[in-house]
Amino acid sequence: MNEQNPTVVQNLNKAKKNRPIDVVAKLTGISTDTLSRINQIYESNYADIKEKVNNRELSVNAAYKAVKKRENDEALVVFRELMATRIG
Repeated sequence: MNEQNPTVVQNLNKAKKNRPIDVVAKLTGISTDTLSRINQIYESNYADIKEKVNNRELSVNAAYKAVKKRENDEALVVFRELMATRIG
């Protein structure tokens, strides 16, 4: 049976509550998932998406999906170029 040491679990839970993102989430009432998505949007290189979020033309969720789609599309282009140079 896989039993966890209660002290370890308590320490992990306590440490998690002290992460900056958890503190901000508690202060703002915004979930850590949403804060993480906001961070990923603003860490991206897509100024147009950031601007649309700032102007409330895109929700955080829609912007996050757009960022991920562009990142995946760019990765696919790079992969195809690499494969073409290997094959061709």
